[in-house]
Amino acid sequence: MIKDSMKRIFNKEKTKKLWIPLLICCIFAVAGWFFYHSAFDQIDTIPFSSENITWKAVEDREVIESSYITDAKLKQISISCSLTNAAPTIKVQTNNNQKDDRAKGYLKAELIDPDNHVINSVLVNYSDLSESAFSPVLAHFTYAANENRPVKIQITFHQQNDIPLSVAINQDGTLSACMNGFLNTRDNHSLVKGYWILFVLLFAAVLVGYLMLAVFHAKLHWCFLIVGLLLIMGFDMVLPIQSAPDEWNHYSQSYRFSDHLMGKQADPSLITMRHDDAFIFDMIDENPTKQTYLTVFGNIGKKIDGDPNELPMPVEKFGWDGPSYIFEGLAITAGRLMNFNYVTVYYMARVANSLLYLLLFTLAIAIVPVRKGFFAVAALLPMALHLGSSCSSDTQMFPMAFLVFAAWLRLLLKPENEPINIKDWLLFCIPLALLAPSKVYVLFCPLILFIPAKKFKDRHSSRVYRWGSLAIVALFMLLQTGGNAASYTTPGAKTLFTPKFLLTHLQETFLMLFQTVKDLKGTLVENLVGGRLGWSKIPVDHFWIITFIVLLILSMLWKKEESERLPRPLTKHRWQMVFIILLVTGATVYAAFTWTMVYYRFVDGLQGRYFLPLLPLLLLLFQQDNLVPKKGIDRPLVFCGIFCDAFLLLELFTNLLSGTPAIG
Repeated sequence: MIKDSMKRIFNKEKTKKLWIPLLICCIFAVAGWFFYHSAFDQIDTIPFSSENITWKAVEDREVIESSYITDAKLKQISISCSLTNAAPTIKVQTNNNQKDDRAKGYLKAELIDPDNHVINSVLVNYSDLSESAFSPVLAHFTYAANENRPVKIQITFHQQNDIPLSVAINQDGTLSACMNGFLNTRDNHSLVKGYWILFVLLFAAVLVGYLMLAVFHAKLHWCFLIVGLLLIMGFDMVLPIQSAPDEWNHYSQSYRFSDHLMGKQADPSLITMRHDDAFIFDMIDENPTKQTYLTVFGNIGKKIDGDPNELPMPVEKFGWDGPSYIFEGLAITAGRLMNFNYVTVYYMARVANSLLYLLLFTLAIAIVPVRKGFFAVAALLPMALHLGSSCSSDTQMFPMAFLVFAAWLRLLLKPENEPINIKDWLLFCIPLALLAPSKVYVLFCPLILFIPAKKFKDRHSSRVYRWGSLAIVALFMLLQTGGNAASYTTPGAKTLFTPKFLLTHLQETFLMLFQTVKDLKGTLVENLVGGRLGWSKIPVDHFWIITFIVLLILSMLWKKEESERLPRPLTKHRWQMVFIILLVTGATVYAAFTWTMVYYRFVDGLQGRYFLPLLPLLLLLFQQDNLVPKKGIDRPLVFCGIFCDAFLLLELFTNLLSGTPAIG
């Protein structure tokens, strides 16, 4: 009886479900420890002050002694200096009769407290040090006692034999050395707190994702909604305000909508912005640094003291007040009414826009009848989540395109005995109408005409639904953005390409186009996934990009029962997808031409993220019946995407915090 009970408790399936969460915990415990030390062990650089360094010759070939007095709060300090044969001024010994360039001797570094007690000491042979780079000579010690008392760092160079030793010297004759480590300051503790909050969010995303996908077998759209919220909060922390492309411009447009709600706007070319909000562009750099995180972490959730100073600002109106600007404007209004500071109001706008992103994609995954895993994996792409966590209007365009295609597939795959009704049609047409004013994506409208007439009740209903809806969508688009079309068809003061030029200079046009493809083909594909985030200056490791591309390709594999639901033959629908892809691609390239400067030799501003809305069209284009997964692979692929996003963010935060230079 006991044996049978043990078998029931520890059966294979239950053991598997128990061990995998435990493994996730172990992996994240190690990862949290590693990334913490990678980020913070040498986060501070403390230069040696020349006035605090003394030089003196000592006996027994101990020829140089350098001391540094500091009252900094020291913790996990690594002291580095450089020994080189190419030092600029001073050599310890000059005679080299033995023609031996090897430095013989050792270096002794000590940390001494005010009572001349040695706190930490290390001895390093010269042969173990790098000749041309800074090498740690006193590393990973902690000085926690009497933090406010000065300590002396003493480095003594011991020379052996008559072999010359070159020590890197500054121009003022001081030792070329530096301290890197973790200072026990309030700023650093704020960063540490932010790191652990980020870690908890990402750990929760992975663990909750596994439990929902593998243990509780929750529906895929609910899993994405919950896990996506945790991941977007992580992206909000790692890539803070101002880091997304053109984010300030979109934020100011949302501020205009907030002015409407508060009744403060009189001139359409002006917005009434608080002083703090107006100058955030100068306060926070577009490329996140340690100082950016300190500014954000130190100000989030705080309010403005006293009445805010408001001033009119000239802001050119562009685009239309779509869902993104409405959601952001509502959040900005709430923040202004509650008198929150500039960082908090900006983040409130971001959170509101992120909720729109999550809701649109959750609805798309919920209603699409096939390949739900593809929609979920696409929504988890680093570039998609980065845009989804920002104030960019791309937040509405990208998921809205997926929602339109999901609703279109739903109509296409309806059973023959269930004609399209008004509810089905509105679920397709309303997102399409909201997508149409968004730049070139109005060219998704032919999808209306690509729905077979036999899906409707009769031919009359087919004509009314399709052509009537097409007219309404086109009219809505013209009413919202008709005035902006002129900017793409008339010559500007700083642009070269107009429709007339493109048609009359075909050779030059195609040469530029082919040069752009030659130079940027790989970059466009990488950036579509998220190879460079922010203003295309924050690099993501190629490993993650390749992994997400593989996940995206695998998620395109149709299950047998899904393929059987498709109308046959598919040739007609595939050509329809090609037609829309060519239309959108051509319009995107032309739009990029219109802001290309005169002296450029490639099409400027062409970015991979512009092609994200085209991804769902590839589902039909590359559908095949030869490679079919025997089991459902959607849930493992989605979990892999969640896992990769979590580690990508930890790695990215560590790199940005340590000052990894952005791409110029």
